Amino acid sequence: MDSNKSPSVIAATGGNTPIQLNTVVNHLLYGLVSGLPLDLDRLWASLPDNEIQLHEGIWNELERVNEHGDLSMKNIWNQGTGQKNFNLTGEISDKIMRSVSDGELIDVLDTNYADRSDEQKAKYSAWRAATTRWSLLKRARVPIRFEKKLNGNKRSREEE
Repeated sequence: MDSNKSPSVIAATGGNTPIQLNTVVNHLLYGLVSGLPLDLDRLWASLPDNEIQLHEGIWNELERVNEHGDLSMKNIWNQGTGQKNFNLTGEISDKIMRSVSDGELIDVLDTNYADRSDEQKAKYSAWRAATTRWSLLKRARVPIRFEKKLNGNKRSREEE
């Protein structure tokens, strides 16, 4: 993360036009996969509560449907054209998304994006963000544990 800037500030002021906060978070996690250091406690603490799509329940659900172990196999990742691309292949990603929460997203996935309701789009976006964050942390082999915060919310943390 930029020395003292939160991902929200970077998203709002990092370039000529604002970008989505999720884009900043993903780029930080891409760096982690590439071997760069990242203070996950600081990252998660800097996110607004509505941006914490990856919590213990979601993590456990993704682990339940995961058939690929630590996700380190190169054939399950799109590698682009000579550039690093840290997205699961469409087939793997679709299978995971169809399996989560006992198939609650199947109707959303089978609906053309333009025809999805705002609620369907929000549900899909939240699961996509959580799946991406989960897969990048798994690929980076970061051990994760969850702690309760004083207000009862849970956030993921890097194990010490």
